[in-house]
Amino acid sequence: MEWEVQRSKRGKGVKGAANRIRFQAAEKSVDDFLEILEKFRRQLVGFKDNIIVLDSAKKLRCVGLGSPTNSTAALYQLAFLLEIKDSLGIELISAFDPVFEPKDVDLFDKLSIEVEETYEFDKDENTPTIYYMPHLPVGILERTLETVKPRMLLTNDVTLYTLKMKNAEMKEKYPNITRLSNLVKDSSFVLPDDGFIIKKKKNSNFLPSLPSTDSSEPFDYSWYAEHLHFNRLLIGQDLSQEWGAAFSDLAIYKLT
Repeated sequence: MEWEVQRSKRGKGVKGAANRIRFQAAEKSVDDFLEILEKFRRQLVGFKDNIIVLDSAKKLRCVGLGSPTNSTAALYQLAFLLEIKDSLGIELISAFDPVFEPKDVDLFDKLSIEVEETYEFDKDENTPTIYYMPHLPVGILERTLETVKPRMLLTNDVTLYTLKMKNAEMKEKYPNITRLSNLVKDSSFVLPDDGFIIKKKKNSNFLPSLPSTDSSEPFDYSWYAEHLHFNRLLIGQDLSQEWGAAFSDLAIYKLT
């Protein structure tokens, strides 16, 4: 399945910073970016305790990062990814984004990060894997939950989507995000032990096929996971405005 390139809206602080780094990117070498990453990583020492709950992971899969040699936000997010990798002792790490440029690929090569040419939604993941997906488009997140069924994620706080959409619309377009949000909101909620079959329909406005749900029927909350460890990451409160915008709405999920 192909990926639709989408740009998320950023705050003014990050937009301005992104423009500055883009203007200077042609003058910077890969080694220059490695030095910047080390500088950013030194600012993240206090946040390592947040990710210890994911210590069973053996692989990191980064999706939708953006171009770290053209975006300050993506460079910040890459710095945190490297901290997670080293803190948890993870050796297998990959990244995918259709916006990667040749200099990004060279940077990833220096960091021993495999660059995926396509994002396979149905990729077999027998290895315990963290999906690192800050600011991922909602349609891609929905499709990932539907097909990959990840157990460990660092991605958007899904409860915020329920504040932006009507309940019926949310359940129809994003049923898996609805289920995940329900687990976040009600930690005592236990899902019934029965299956749920998703029927798909074509959607000309978004490449990932979104599930079809009859709004007249009761919504089925049964899912592939029953319990959730959830923690919002408040990185921006202790660092700069640019850090905060790069990690706004980021949360940790461990599903069992």
